[in-house]
Amino acid sequence: MFGVSGWDLIVLGIVAMVLVGPERLPKVAAEAANWVRRLRDLADKAKSDLAATVGPEAATFVEDLRGLADLHPRNIIANALAEPTVKPVSPAAGPSSVVEPGPVGFDPDAT
Repeated sequence: MFGVSGWDLIVLGIVAMVLVGPERLPKVAAEAANWVRRLRDLADKAKSDLAATVGPEAATFVEDLRGLADLHPRNIIANALAEPTVKPVSPAAGPSSVVEPGPVGFDPDAT
């Protein structure tokens, strides 16, 4: 969820057991879970209050912000380096506007 893997949780558990002690660890873990639950409830309440205050304009604002993510330099470079998704033209499709490469003429008077 926060970029914490299973091994990180195991190491945190061992460190917590050493610092707190095995007797008090269940109580401390329950208190930490209670605090996390309270913070989630506060965040949910703040979201609902903000949505009620702002109204439907908030949804369009969030969509506008998501559109701005395309302007981040990392996303611009990733889109520029991505392979183009061009469909190949099949010969059975009939005549098309695709120009076949051929010999290029050289005109010495053009320069």
